[in-house]
Amino acid sequence: THVAAHLAVALARGAGELCGVRLPVLESPNVGAVLGKSYKQMAESSIKALREALGDWPHKLEMGAQGTVLAIRVKPERSRSDDWKTWSRILILPQDGEKPVGMRLDWAWADEPPKEDYWHELRARGKANRPFLKFITMTPEDRSEWAWLEREFAGCGKPGRAGRIELRLSG
Repeated sequence: THVAAHLAVALARGAGELCGVRLPVLESPNVGAVLGKSYKQMAESSIKALREALGDWPHKLEMGAQGTVLAIRVKPERSRSDDWKTWSRILILPQDGEKPVGMRLDWAWADEPPKEDYWHELRARGKANRPFLKFITMTPEDRSEWAWLEREFAGCGKPGRAGRIELRLSG
């Protein structure tokens, strides 16, 4: 979760690299989405990790009812504007909410195994003729939640197969 949060913030900032690794060029400002199980679960995991990764970099939380974070605006590195409404936007999407039908995104991150139908809808939200980055972080505890991912990534032991790689970290 923490590594992905740093990647998400770097993408929102329009950074060219992260820890010495060159990042794909996305338009800036851009729009990304973080998918989690619920607002409650995300508050103590992905949102917390995003806020830690942001540190004191200029950002603004867009709040909903009962203090729920709905989105985070992040100032792009090359932006001269102090108007947060013009900055990159990280949408917070709980799986227990509506599917993201109709939106257009530059990147998407699922923190914890996504529901298959929700992930398929989310990954169809890319912009035509633009790079669309998608990444999943999870602790594979309940096989019934992630077994479908094995089918999605079948044969990805070799980097770059069908444009997908599987990266496993522990620690």
